[in-house]
Formats: sequence, structure tokens, C-alpha cells
Amino acid sequence: MGGFMTFWVGGKYPDLVCAAGNFCGSPEFVIGPKDFPVEYRHIDMYKNYGGMKIRLNFGDEDFIRAYHRDMNRIFPYIMDNYEYGIYEAAHSTCGLGEMFTFIMKTFENPPKKPEKWHHIDVYPDFSVWGYDVSSDRNLPGFTILENVNDRGLRSSVREFLPDGELMPYVTMSVTTAPIYGKEKEYVINDINVTKRNSKSYRVRSEKDGRLKIIVDGYQHDIGINEVGDDPNLSVGSFQIVNMNWAAPLKNVDISVDIVNKGDSPADDVNIELTATRDNVTVIKGKSVVGTFNKNEIKKAELPFTFYIKADSTEVAQFRLRITDNGNREWVDYIEVPIRVDAHEFMNFKVADGLKYTVALAGTTKTTQVLGIGNGDGIANPGESIVILVNSPGDNFYRQTGLYTSDIYINPNGIHHRMSDNWAKFDHVGGSEKISVPVISSECPDNHTVEFFSEYWLPDYPDHVIKRGKVAVNITGKDTTPPQIQWIKVNGNNVLEVKVFDGGTISYVTAKLHYKKSNFTEYPHDDFSISLNDDGIDGDIIKGDTVFSIRIPDQKFGLFTADIETKDSYGNRGVKTFPDVFYVH
Repeated sequence: MGGFMTFWVGGKYPDLVCAAGNFCGSPEFVIGPKDFPVEYRHIDMYKNYGGMKIRLNFGDEDFIRAYHRDMNRIFPYIMDNYEYGIYEAAHSTCGLGEMFTFIMKTFENPPKKPEKWHHIDVYPDFSVWGYDVSSDRNLPGFTILENVNDRGLRSSVREFLPDGELMPYVTMSVTTAPIYGKEKEYVINDINVTKRNSKSYRVRSEKDGRLKIIVDGYQHDIGINEVGDDPNLSVGSFQIVNMNWAAPLKNVDISVDIVNKGDSPADDVNIELTATRDNVTVIKGKSVVGTFNKNEIKKAELPFTFYIKADSTEVAQFRLRITDNGNREWVDYIEVPIRVDAHEFMNFKVADGLKYTVALAGTTKTTQVLGIGNGDGIANPGESIVILVNSPGDNFYRQTGLYTSDIYINPNGIHHRMSDNWAKFDHVGGSEKISVPVISSECPDNHTVEFFSEYWLPDYPDHVIKRGKVAVNITGKDTTPPQIQWIKVNGNNVLEVKVFDGGTISYVTAKLHYKKSNFTEYPHDDFSISLNDDGIDGDIIKGDTVFSIRIPDQKFGLFTADIETKDSYGNRGVKTFPDVFYVH
């Protein structure tokens, strides 16, 4: 698929490519490492195109055009280096002359390397802009680098984009370009934005002026400083504070967290927020932080307020200018999703372990168990639910994508979703994303959660996106045991089990069953072992809900495992993993 690969190759190698022209390309495919590929959507990868220009040409009768329109509701509002052309054509190389003009003009005046660059990669190891990144990730995911320059970077690893669950159990090594003093000592300030803590340590550069920095998969803001270096401020995160999500035609209040990853404090820090497009009116655009110590995360004292002018807007981009009394200036950008919530879906079902007939790939149907819980159709604490909407005229349900900022949904950073690929319907490769939110065990009785919800309807070759609100009442108590996502045994005899729950996980144990084989001549007894999430004895990161244990050394043997879990409410579950693994 040449159009898809054009944007893929350009985004993968922005340091080698200055222009990419895409004719009618598919928006999404499964791509990446053979053993753990990901669903890769161009719409999520806009930050990869710094230092180049890209163009999309498509026809108004192209069978992929609905996906192109999806992209054009996002890219023009957040990218200055994107352009597109729509032609009276079907699926073809329409606008060939204009595309070559675009390419040649870019060659004549190629964009400069960004002062701060960003990159997202699906491979555990990659190189870009002179930086080499490697990791031990052997699961599907995205390695994310942001705000990279000679003063530092931001890093994280996520299961999916844009807001998938973080993967803290991944260890990542970032080797910088050779831009530092040779064999010189630098102060590394590591601010863990996710856990809201920090540490400082010193690293000596290599003979060629490179620095090596080791981080886990949480979101980290890394400052690279000489001793006593100036402050270095940037946006750590933002939150909508007066509503569940930013909606159009309303005054939206947004709060911003700032980090100082430099090696000196900053005084009299001020922030000015402006919109980069005229689809937004900024009502309150100034705030202060005051005195700001190094390695500190600090919230702006007052929220900013903005107003989205049209209900068709799906994203708003803002420029944040940060200054201090030393006449220093830092500039950052944020992109805020805008969710149109005017309509409320009233005819919906809560799937919590119930079997339902639902749409599949647009026009076909399937009957399956959805959600995890007691199967009574009522949302209870501790359950993982799927919201099903009955569209007018259907005798079945459609699964939905969901968003909420409610504190009782997806505790501790949990974020799960499924995909419904529509290739059998529209022959494209795009997929509808289905949310599976986890309800906190601490959710109070009769608490109502308001979700932003969306689902797709088929209208060949288009998919029509329906959006609105769903109000879900949560009652009862947690009766759902912890759930297991995956199990692995690595070559060092470390057994790892990824577990999630709406509350606190009390214990995880494994009973290993010996499996007789022609390849093993030593008989083994079955044995049980307790796993921990304390960062010791084979466990990598404390508190990441990956329970691990280093199995004692023994003679080679093949095993299967039964995993038992229990939460603080006494809910117990056992799951058998029949896949054979070896220990030694």
C-alpha cells in the first residue's frame, strides 16, 4: 500500500526525508515487529513529521475518502507542514502534477531540523536525528520521545496512542547524538511526571560526546545540565477542570502543570497561552507560577479559559510562552481534544460479562460475551464494562469508544480497548476502537459517571461517526477478582504476570505443573511460588501491577501454570495458562 507506506517511511525517518506525498493512502494498518506488531494510525503520528513537509491527494469518489476526511479534521489544525488536495477522481494518483510541484518546491527550500523534535516508534530499537534508542520491550507498544534538544527530552512507552496505558516495566536506553563535551560530567534531572517524583544523578559523556540515559516506561521529563545550569521549564501535563472533557460552544477551563528540569530555580515565572488557529477564542490567557525550584512539578496558580467557536472542531492547539525574571523564555505546545457532546444516548446496555449480539466490521454481526463482572447488566465497582448502544432500526447493539475524566474510572492508569476492523466492509484497513473502562473498587454507591461516547455506522463506502454522552449509574460492591492480561517467562527464569483490578491486589501465586516431554529426562514435582510487585527478586518496577518472581535454578523442565489472584475485598480468581514454557 504505497500511500500508507509513504507517510510511514517519512514519519519513521524524518531525518532522511524532507517531503512525502501520499495518493489516496490507507489511514491504518498493522505494522511493526513480526512477533508484536501494533495498529498504526497516521492520525496519531503527526509529531513525527518535524523537519519535513507532507501532502495528501485524494478523490471525492475514492472508497477511502471517509478516512481522509477524518484525518483532515485533525491535521490542518495542528500541523503547519501539512497540505492536501481533493480531486474529481476515484482511487488513483489524482493531482499528479500538483504533487510533483509540491515535492520540487520542498526540495528547493527544504525545512530545517526542528529546534525541538518529537518521535514515536513502534520498534523497541531505532535511530533518529542521531539518537539511538533501545529497549527490552517485547510486547506491542509505542516508544515516545518529545521535546528533544540539547537541554533534555521527554520519554514514555504506551500500549497504544494517543492515551494508552503506560508500560513502566520497559527499560529504555537513550544514547544522544554527539553534541556534548567529550568525557565531561553532566547533571541529569529525571522528573517522573507519572509518579510525581524526581531524582538527580551525574553521567559522564563518551569520547565522541554522546550521553547515555536509562529510563523506564513511565512519562519522564529529563533535563541535561552542566553543574549550576539555567532553569529549563516546559509543560508537564494539562487537565480540563470545569467539565469532564473540553466541549465546543462552552467556556473551557484548563489547568497546566509546569516542570523545571534545569539545574537552577526560576523566579517570577509567568505563562501566556495563545491559540495557534482562529477556531478558538482565548478568554483568560495569563497565569503565574511564582518561584520554581529545580526538579519541581508546579501547577499554574490560575486556570486558562478558552472558547471553541464551532461544534465541528475536534482539536485545538495552543502555544504556551513561559518566562522568568531572568529574561529567559521557553515555548511549548499542547493539543487539546474537543468532544462534541450535545446528544445523549438513552438506549444503551452495560455489558459486564453478558453475551450480546453486536455489530462486527460494519455490516455483519457476532454474538459474544463482553465485559468482565457478574453479568447482571448493572455497572458495579471492580467491573470492566463495555457500553452498547442500540442504533435506530437495529435489532443488535454497537460497541462504543468512551472517554471520561471521572476519578472512579480506570484507577492507577489502567486503559484497555479493543478493535473492530472494518476491512471486510470497506476494504481499507481502518478499525473502530472499543473502550473497556475499569470501575474503581472505591466508587461510591449510586455514583453516576458521564462518558463521552462514539460509534460508527456503515454507509458504504463511508463510516458515519455518531457522538454523544452516556450516563452510567454505578451501584453495589466489588465482587470481581483481579484479571490477568499476560504471562511471560524470560530466559533468566523470571516469571511475570500482568494483573489489573479496580482496587488493591493482595497476592498473586503460581502453581507450576510439570509436563513430560521427550526433550526432558529429569522428572519434576509440581510446585507453587508467590509473586511480588515490590521491585525485588526479579520484579523490575515496584507498583506497576506486573507481579514477578525469579524461579529458583533447577534442572531443565517444561511447565504449564495456574495463576491465582486475590484482591483486598477477598475476590479470588484462578486462570490456567496451557502454553508450555521452560525453566532451568
